[in-house]
Amino acid sequence: MPRLLPPAAVLAAGLLIRAYFAPLTAGSDVVQFAGFADSVYRHGLCFYKYAGGENAEAEGWAYPWPFPYGPLAVALLAVARLLAPGAVEKVGEWVYAPSDWIVASKALFIAFDTAAAVLIYASGAGWPTWRRTAAMALYYLNPAVIYTSAIYGMLDPVPAALLIAALRLRGGFWAGALLGLAAATKLNVAPAALFAALASPSLRLAAGFAAGALVPVVPFEAACPGSLLAWAHAALSVASPDYNPPVVYSFNGVTTLATYLHEKTGGDYLWAIRAWWIAAAAAYAPLLLVARRAGPLASAYLAYLAYTATYWRVNYQYFLLLAGLAALHIAAPGVSRAEKAVSLAHLAAVALWPFLYPVSWWARVHVKEPNEAVATALDAVSLKLLDPEVYVAYSLALMALAYVALAVHYRRWFKRINP
Repeated sequence: MPRLLPPAAVLAAGLLIRAYFAPLTAGSDVVQFAGFADSVYRHGLCFYKYAGGENAEAEGWAYPWPFPYGPLAVALLAVARLLAPGAVEKVGEWVYAPSDWIVASKALFIAFDTAAAVLIYASGAGWPTWRRTAAMALYYLNPAVIYTSAIYGMLDPVPAALLIAALRLRGGFWAGALLGLAAATKLNVAPAALFAALASPSLRLAAGFAAGALVPVVPFEAACPGSLLAWAHAALSVASPDYNPPVVYSFNGVTTLATYLHEKTGGDYLWAIRAWWIAAAAAYAPLLLVARRAGPLASAYLAYLAYTATYWRVNYQYFLLLAGLAALHIAAPGVSRAEKAVSLAHLAAVALWPFLYPVSWWARVHVKEPNEAVATALDAVSLKLLDPEVYVAYSLALMALAYVALAVHYRRWFKRINP
């Protein structure tokens, strides 16, 4: 029993923080998810035929954003909406989320968030209790994670929990199925899932990956042919490189700088953003050579680190999975002090953003009757900075730290190949 007290304390502290903020804050995606879920009940298994942003007005969505997520997200949001059918309210340009939906959707995100934390602890079987607890705390008490699941509210804990569960299984059909399901649920998870699979390839794992990615969409395709293509269209509609305003919410250094310069001068800097694939190729190429030696966990972490360092559009919620993989990787035996140090420095830099941005915005903008105590608590720990130059510098520094971390890790693995 005493051994369980440290992890229980981490979970209790994390849950208390989440329970305080979750019902009284809401990001724009929480409002949009209500519209998506309503469309699921309207169209059933033909939902993906209406999942493009061009259908937003007809479907009554708050914003013209498409639904690029996989069938598991459809099912989970539909269940949450069944429990919380309150109507989204529009007052002029303001959009308010119903309180029952805020609670139901956040409960979903926090449930998977907590599952991910427990899986991180369980993945350290054989480690000292303090090491396993430290890994759990690095994830579950991380401000980036708390922000994503409990304050803004986003789906990222779902694929994160699936991917961490897959890593714990250490190969086989079901590990592959979880990797495929995670990648299909939110496509930004795909690099981590693919490289985890590449690190321990087998026919059973490959078959599981294909099944996890494709089988869930079969009912949609069978009931409404063309659903798979409609899903792909929705996903591709948000993949075309472009400026990414506002810069306070852009986390690729090149894109953030190009967007800032374009807004400031009116000049054309889109060429820099469109060249993102060159940096990505350079970041992923070494991992292709060392993935087998590095193993699934290190490969998943480095692949996702490369993704967040190079992809042209990185949203803050993408860092939730990075926090989970980094926490496991930093705590894992065999990782050098230099690697732990650079990974920890990058993770600390990621966690800094909620203390810069006025996060209390999410306690007001979509909540019709804001709780000022919650908003004040968020303001108390925030510098409330809105100067775009601060976020340009932050984004560039974050990207630079990621590149340093990749270089330090690759150096070790290449030294093992070429002593």
